[in-house]
Amino acid sequence: GGARSPPPGPGHEHPCTGQCLSARSRSRPPPPCCPRRLGTCPKPGTFRHLPALEELDLGDNPHLRVLAPDTFHGLRRLQALHLYRCQLASLPSGIFRGLHSLQYLYLQENGLLYLQDDLFADLANLSHLFLHGNRVRALSEGVFRGLPSLDRLLLHANRLAAVHRRAFRGLSRLTILYLFNNSLAALPGDPLAALPALQFLRLNANPWACDCRARPLWAWFRRTRVSSSPVPCASPPQRRGTDLRHLRPQDFDGCPEEDEDEEEEEEKEEKDEGGGGGGAVAVVGTPGRALGRPGTLPAAPPSAFYRDGLPPHDLRGSQPRPPPPSRDSRGPPEDDVPLAAAPRLAPALLPLLALLLPTL
Repeated sequence: GGARSPPPGPGHEHPCTGQCLSARSRSRPPPPCCPRRLGTCPKPGTFRHLPALEELDLGDNPHLRVLAPDTFHGLRRLQALHLYRCQLASLPSGIFRGLHSLQYLYLQENGLLYLQDDLFADLANLSHLFLHGNRVRALSEGVFRGLPSLDRLLLHANRLAAVHRRAFRGLSRLTILYLFNNSLAALPGDPLAALPALQFLRLNANPWACDCRARPLWAWFRRTRVSSSPVPCASPPQRRGTDLRHLRPQDFDGCPEEDEDEEEEEEKEEKDEGGGGGGAVAVVGTPGRALGRPGTLPAAPPSAFYRDGLPPHDLRGSQPRPPPPSRDSRGPPEDDVPLAAAPRLAPALLPLLALLLPTL
């Protein structure tokens, strides 16, 4: 029972490509792709005649190993791009250039070995980035630059052994970060301090070294409230199995003090970079709507692979997660809520007081 998709432009016919396209403006589910197997890689410019396309599913194609830098150019209204479970070992610079409306990017279960700086720099409206199940070994300073609206970042089941202390800088709205099942022994330089909105964190299944290298992460846990998985120590032997979060201050006696000059220099750089301010940026092709606002664009149907490793309540549904309060067009911050609304909780305490008073 085939739903027909718009044909590619003249001169760009490609076997199977038309069946992989889902124009969500027609309210039709994405059909299978021959069956989900491309004979060859999409040619450059294959999709340039589809400017209204909102979702493109090329996932689960083992023959999709190489993509040209301009493969997706012209898809300025694209909201969801599925490239999961292919054989992509790398992504060329500029591959996502111009995809300003993209909100969901599925890159999981490929063979990606590295992610270069500024790869996602044009995706200012991206809220979900799935990179789990690859072979990435390190996160550099600028790898996630240009993602101010990112809400969740899944990096589990890679081979991460190093994370730059500034790798997460600018991800001020990130609420979910998965780093479990990697090769991390430490997170030097306190990279998690750049995530003020973080709510859910998974760090288990890593070879954590609970010596002096653990102090930045341990100190971060002491000053933040975040729902976290256990963080079991792998070394030294006497602490193996101990949760890093439960270490004591005396466990770090004799450790060298952190470089205060380096911290002050980093704080100065952050102030210099953040001094420009700036208002909301409109989504391309969506006049009057602002980037990163919940509900500004319709959510794409979730990929079947989205559920891997996520709690049931995390599936996209009718209950969007409220963003962290800030002074912008999303509404008044918490401290601007009228005081008259606060006493509503008081009547709920009266029955409890009635039970307690006779015993006093």
